Amino acid sequence: MTRNHGTWTIHLSGCRCDTCVTACPHGTGTGYSSWGCRCEPCRVANRRRGKDYQLRKHRGVPIWGDVELVRNHIKQLRAGGASYLGIATAMGYADKFQIQKIMKAARVTSVTESRILAVTLDDIPSRSFVSSLGTSRRLKALARNGYACQHVAAAIGFDAVTLRKIMRFEQRRTRRWVVDAVTEFYRRHADTPGRSDVTRRHAERHRWLPPMAWDDEDFDDPKGQTRAHSRIKR
Repeated sequence: MTRNHGTWTIHLSGCRCDTCVTACPHGTGTGYSSWGCRCEPCRVANRRRGKDYQLRKHRGVPIWGDVELVRNHIKQLRAGGASYLGIATAMGYADKFQIQKIMKAARVTSVTESRILAVTLDDIPSRSFVSSLGTSRRLKALARNGYACQHVAAAIGFDAVTLRKIMRFEQRRTRRWVVDAVTEFYRRHADTPGRSDVTRRHAERHRWLPPMAWDDEDFDDPKGQTRAHSRIKR
């Protein structure tokens, strides 16, 4: 069975391969408690965390945060296109399981609450997933101009089969970098005819509209319409 090396679950099971050892956030309380690491930096960080806990308790500072508030914030980030891994990376965690644990936890510390609430969509790295609606519309407009998915996929370094699914809106979420790459390709080629007459005729049969029918700001808007107020057939 394939093991997901580089995750806290495998590290906790006792694996000490280079991938797992490197992935562990050494020098943090998380490395000690969640990853089960007993290196000296993790031990020091865990002792420091314990002392901080006792100090906060002595000073009357709240120890536990609002777990529902935290869950709702994570849900909002997810609705905005962030993946669990993207949120975890923004917080400095090595894998998505830390966030999934928080979603199931009965309580969270006030420190964790503050860290999660501080994360915004702008902090999420480009590998997060977002809606592919605008990308679907751009690809259809490019197809009407004679650009086949194979051509676009080769230009941006992406899988052509998956890109066709995005164009047909069968895959409704895709990675942010793919959206950015297709948007940039569209910007550079929207006014230039492509070379595939087969793709152009296919787009015409499906009544996909050309780039001139769209305003740029309407591509990614779910309520966006073409300049002729015609709906794209999805």
